[in-house]
Amino acid sequence: MAHPTDSTVLRHDATDATTRVDITSIAWNEQGTFLATASFNGQLRVWTTLGEQRQVLRQRRVPIIALRWNRKGTLLATAYLDGSIALWDTSNGQQRHEFRAHSGCVLDVDWLDNTTFASSGSDKVIRVWRDFDPQPIKTFSGHKSDINCVKWHPGGKYLASASDDGSVKVWSMTESLVCDFVGHAQQVFLVKWLPRSDKAILASASFDGTVRVWDVHANSCTRVFDAHTKPVDCLAFSSDGRHLATGSFDRKVCVWSIKDGSLLKSFTADDVVHDVQWAPKGRIAVALASSHVAVFDPLLS
Repeated sequence: MAHPTDSTVLRHDATDATTRVDITSIAWNEQGTFLATASFNGQLRVWTTLGEQRQVLRQRRVPIIALRWNRKGTLLATAYLDGSIALWDTSNGQQRHEFRAHSGCVLDVDWLDNTTFASSGSDKVIRVWRDFDPQPIKTFSGHKSDINCVKWHPGGKYLASASDDGSVKVWSMTESLVCDFVGHAQQVFLVKWLPRSDKAILASASFDGTVRVWDVHANSCTRVFDAHTKPVDCLAFSSDGRHLATGSFDRKVCVWSIKDGSLLKSFTADDVVHDVQWAPKGRIAVALASSHVAVFDPLLS
């Protein structure tokens, strides 16, 4: 990054010095004590807040597209290019279970609680699973193209999805489709909920270079953030819901005020920003295409 102070860099070097390790996904556990990182070569690692490598989970040599912790931080779910999902027990580093989840690539996973999670894929469907049950307990369909992201509402009432068809949809386990938001000019890569169970507000990141904020209860778009010059492929709310961090192909990480929509900080990285995740204690982790992860406090830098 250029250049926050007091940052920690997690290096993901390949055994072959000529090979670059592409980091595809990063995720803090809910307690903010560990950061998991996944890469396209199938490596799955767990790090401490001091930047020390705690675990290297058994490598499957299948590209990992996404990973997420369950609420307790005892399980990691990883989504793979071959259509499978693996659950990992972080207490011993062993694979707990494998699901043959989608007919195409699995593009995202997200936990509802400690045993139930949702997945989305290039087969245009969303499935909801329970640990050790080989069959999905619910399937949602309605998107017309790849579903890049799924995210559960903090209160568990809704499930949001983002798709290459340019739409953001909100689902319910009881009512199916709740909202169908259209406004982005290109593919929607990601959605995240404001971390408040009493609200139903979410942000979406798009290849059109913008981030939109949607209110489910009002069924409308309430704000548009427009500072990136290239596709926005990652975003994260702070744990108090006051700030939003966004990352883009333009190598920038922007920090926004949710209250008034102002741009508070902007950082320029030395490569494309692949992922950004905000820890509960204020630090963010930024994954770069250069195989590095930078961890720092954006509001102090």
